[in-house]
Amino acid sequence: MSNSTIQIANQNGTTVGVTDNNRLKVEVGDISDVNTAKIARLSASSTTIAEEVKSISFYNAHASTTATVAIGGATAVNLLAGETVNFDAGGGSNKFPAGHFVVGSATDVLTIYVH
Repeated sequence: MSNSTIQIANQNGTTVGVTDNNRLKVEVGDISDVNTAKIARLSASSTTIAEEVKSISFYNAHASTTATVAIGGATAVNLLAGETVNFDAGGGSNKFPAGHFVVGSATDVLTIYVH
């Protein structure tokens, strides 16, 4: 077996030599870190977003009816006709827990979220 060298650069650009007589450990992120986008037009009396959510937007598309949105078990807040609210859990793999958002009394609420 020859003594070949593989050059690997770290996140700072510094090269690190690894010979074929040594082992190289490579860590790969969990496949569950992949995000999926969803869009739904809600018109039920109450809808709970069942997935963990990275970001979410609610738009009340109805011309005159008020919808409600409850966050984390708190009292529902009115979402007036034409209003939009957005929530983002921040960077990395941060997510709001499953069931954290509940849309109530929706007549026409467009919901877009990444989970």
